[in-house]
This record gives sequence, structure tokens and C-alpha cells, in this order.
Amino acid sequence: SWYDSSPVEFSFTVKAPRNITHLKKFKEAQQMLKDFYSASKEGLQEKLGCILFQFPANYRYESDRLQRIVDLLDVSVKNVLEFRHESWWNQQVYESLEKNQISFCGMSHPALSEEAIGTSDTLYYRFHGVPHLYTSRYGMGQLEQIAHSLLAHKRATRAFVYFNNTAEGNAIINARQLQEICELVH
Repeated sequence: SWYDSSPVEFSFTVKAPRNITHLKKFKEAQQMLKDFYSASKEGLQEKLGCILFQFPANYRYESDRLQRIVDLLDVSVKNVLEFRHESWWNQQVYESLEKNQISFCGMSHPALSEEAIGTSDTLYYRFHGVPHLYTSRYGMGQLEQIAHSLLAHKRATRAFVYFNNTAEGNAIINARQLQEICELVH
């Protein structure tokens, strides 16, 4: 029903189930992944923008973990990986994702780098709230800085930006402000 009730040009991002990313951590998850990809592609068709895989904060970088994830992703869709442990911010990860056209999810988070990282033709960025997760409102200066960081990736043809600082209505306010900034800068 999402497909039918949304405008023609609308795109959806779908977040993968926690069973895949948090419980299984891509181990023995082939059937779950296959079913999830199938439901997403069949249900949303051309309106499927990205599929986001968000990993737990204690999930540390290991090269075999990265390889397992990359090997299991369906290359026919735009995959985005959101790591929430600082060890994933490294050149090996960026190069592997770039080679496989997988987007690295940049984010504004109290404990992580706010850098927008381009590893494919699709940029993906999430504002989680700084200094207080899910609550803090961003100032215009912070939004302008990240807007410039996003716009600096010339090879990107699309950008998906989400605000997760939903407490007290800050996400809506900040989303409108960022949209205005991008229209002025671009």
C-alpha cells in the first residue's frame, strides 16, 4: 500500500531488520536477506531508494566481517551501511565499499566523526543529535558545515539525509533549515 499511496517521484529507504544486523550480524542470514530484499523490491519497485543496514554500537571492524557483509549484499539495489563503532572509519572500509558501490552512512553523532563520506554515487547521512542523542537541535552553522561537506562530493548524483533528533520536533525544524541551506548553496 506504500507504493500505491505515495507520489510517483517518491523514494523509500528501508531499514533492514535487527535480526539480520544485530542478532545474526550477517552470519547464516542468507535466507532472511533474500526474503527481505525480495519483499522490498517487489513491494516498492522503482520507488525503492536505498536499503539501510544499521549495525550495533559494539560491532567492531574486522576485515572478515566487512567481507562477509559485502559478499551477501544484493548489488541490484542501493545498499547503505551504518556502522556505529569508530573502528569502521578507516581507509580499508572506504575502499571496499567504493569498489562495490556501497554507500557508507555518514552521521552526526556525539561519539563519531561527522564527516560525510562518499563511497558510491549515493550519499547517505543521518543526524542523530549532538550533544544529546535524539534530542539536540542543530544550529545553522552546524547545518551549513555539513551541507558543504555533502555538496563537496561531486561524483554523488543523489543524497539521502535523515534527521533522527525527533524529540521536541527538532527533526522537522532542522530538515527544513537544511533544505533551505542546500537550495542557497547549490
